Formats: sequence, C-alpha cells, structure tokens
Amino acid sequence: MDCTLARDYRRADEIRQERKNQEMWLQGMYIYEALVDASPVFRSFSKSGTRPHPYAKKPYPIFEKTWKKDKESKQKATYEKGLAMMQKWVAETKAKKEVTNNADSN
Repeated sequence: MDCTLARDYRRADEIRQERKNQEMWLQGMYIYEALVDASPVFRSFSKSGTRPHPYAKKPYPIFEKTWKKDKESKQKATYEKGLAMMQKWVAETKAKKEVTNNADSN
C-alpha cells in the first residue's frame, strides 16, 4: 500500500523503454552501415568488379571508457603509420644521397 510504488514502477518502465529505444537505434545504425557498405554493388551503373566495403571489424563503443580507448588506439595507429612513413622516407633519402655521393666520387 505504498503510494510511491506506482511512481517507481512507472519510472522503471520508462527506463526499460529508453533502453529498448537505444538498442533499436543501435541496431538501426548497424543495418544502415551494412547497407551503405554494400551499396556500391547494388548500383546499376557500377563498374564490373566493384566490391562492397568491408563490414566493421568491431562493434561501436557505447561506453565512454571504451570510446576513449578506441580513440586513443586509432590515434596511436595513425602516429605509428606516420612515423613509419617518415622513417622510410629518411632511409630512401639517405640511400639516394649515398648513390649520388658515390657517383660524384667516381
């Protein structure tokens, strides 16, 4: 006979509905992304050999902690890729310089 019980049940129902809405929205995002990734194949004027984009390798992060971790790992991968490109460029430049120096000395 607690009068606050009805209010609490109503709030619990609102939370359940909000959670279901979020789940359906997330599912819609996955479906939308899958359709967009596959769309190049469905175009009538697409070139032969057109392939769909690959599906996402991992699920969307839904918690801030995993989102931040994902963002940091992407930044680290971008940094490492840039570093590797710069190291390759330096090595190629040194090799060209050595070839030029060897040709000049002969």
